[in-house]
Amino acid sequence: MADPQATAPQRVGMFLTFVEACLFGLVAALHFGFKLHVRETTYAAPFLYPAAIIEALIALALFLSLILPGGGPARAGRVLAAQLLAVVGIFAGQIALLRGVALTTARSEIFYAIVLVLALASIALVASPTMRSRPVAH
Repeated sequence: MADPQATAPQRVGMFLTFVEACLFGLVAALHFGFKLHVRETTYAAPFLYPAAIIEALIALALFLSLILPGGGPARAGRVLAAQLLAVVGIFAGQIALLRGVALTTARSEIFYAIVLVLALASIALVASPTMRSRPVAH
């Protein structure tokens, strides 16, 4: 996953993309009925198949943007496209939750806020201009 052509900010942005893909995958699994047991606490979510499908597709797009071959500008472009898809999905999910206010929980709002911040930070870092110094021809 390490891209030798990427700058340090771009690598951080790609790491944030990986974290975001994992979060979307976990929440999609929870919406499909998976229960996560950590010590004495159980994490579960209601069955929301439409939300689970959207979240799974976003997680897949983010993950594929990172693992497909090609480096430098090609990978950065794929990550940016996947992040834009994630931002659109986040806003679509929020609009859908506005229609079904009974489905809105503080946990889902916190999740969407966290992944939105991760997506915007990743977009800013991956799209950052290259800071490499070029040799000066004399």
